[in-house]
Amino acid sequence: MERIGVKFPYHSMVKKYIKTERDIIVCCPNHLKTNTVSKYINYNKISNKYLIGPPSNRISPQFVEEINLFDWLPFRMVLHEEIGGEYIRDIESGWEWHFNSSFTFAMRFLMKSDEDYTRHHIATNRSEESIAVVIRHKEEDEGGVYLIPSKDNQTYSEFVRKTLGNVYGIDAGVGGRSPPEWLSECSLPGETNIEQTIAQHQTKIDDLKDELKTLEGYKNLLYEGDNQLERIVPKALRELGLTVGEEIPGKRDGIIETDETAFALEITGTTNEVGLDKARQLDNWVGNVLEEGDYESTDGLLIPNGSINDSPNDREDIVSSNAMKYIEQRGYKILTTVDIYQLIEHDLEHGMDAQMVEDILHQDQIFLTLPDYISHGG
Repeated sequence: MERIGVKFPYHSMVKKYIKTERDIIVCCPNHLKTNTVSKYINYNKISNKYLIGPPSNRISPQFVEEINLFDWLPFRMVLHEEIGGEYIRDIESGWEWHFNSSFTFAMRFLMKSDEDYTRHHIATNRSEESIAVVIRHKEEDEGGVYLIPSKDNQTYSEFVRKTLGNVYGIDAGVGGRSPPEWLSECSLPGETNIEQTIAQHQTKIDDLKDELKTLEGYKNLLYEGDNQLERIVPKALRELGLTVGEEIPGKRDGIIETDETAFALEITGTTNEVGLDKARQLDNWVGNVLEEGDYESTDGLLIPNGSINDSPNDREDIVSSNAMKYIEQRGYKILTTVDIYQLIEHDLEHGMDAQMVEDILHQDQIFLTLPDYISHGG
């Protein structure tokens, strides 16, 4: 029997739709086993017709054809199993409600090369692989096809309602008609007091969420790479009371200003040891500061996060020996991001002032160490 091919006539329809400034939101499966559906092709000898449907006792299926659920899209998109994808790295504004700290996923999207379409991240894991994307036509940057993985314990209707509300600002009207304007004139006893109490609690909840987000952000000091560290390290140092100048691309990653010395910063994170190239980079940054001539005394401070895949307690040599020798010859200093995390931890629990941190920076040794009352949790 000859295999029957199945064609989807929707490609041109999708193309036309997204070119009219409209979006298509697709709630995708979260496991490869649901990536295809089975389609049974049966041959009825009496009617001499092929019938599509589940197998029956009267008609035996001739073959089963698997249909990819993405075949209706005009571009080639595949799903791959994602192992160990617990961390969300970057989230597009408007989708934070879906990809929160409790979000888990088992898939990542891979788009085959296509001359007509481009892929834009909605959310990525910490390896910068796409777990949610929007596909747009290269020449028509208007509408797009959003591929969003489904979320555990969330119904499809809830996904639709929240997407309309959070992404597009549309009230889906789920649960009945929208209240008429005149209904605001009606109020039951205690209703206003309850609304005010809810508003007060909501404000407190929002403040607590912001505070929690800030605290969780400091954990980036333990496992992140260059780009994220260059944002969080200066913020952490300012939280400790230090005066920290902004990064100047191509000139330095920032600068710590103390009464005695200005420290040019090289901030870096790597899965291996921090190498000689970063030590030389620090030397360049110090040279740039000296050329500016704004400070009487200038020093270099390497802030490394080496072996980031290992637990901080299991890390040993995070700076290579040749990099250490280079830094030692020039008299620069090293303070790890793990030590900065410990300083933040101590500051939150016991409090610290800027002078206590500056005393650490002005130690004589190259590899700066924390006082016993900090490193021992006192």
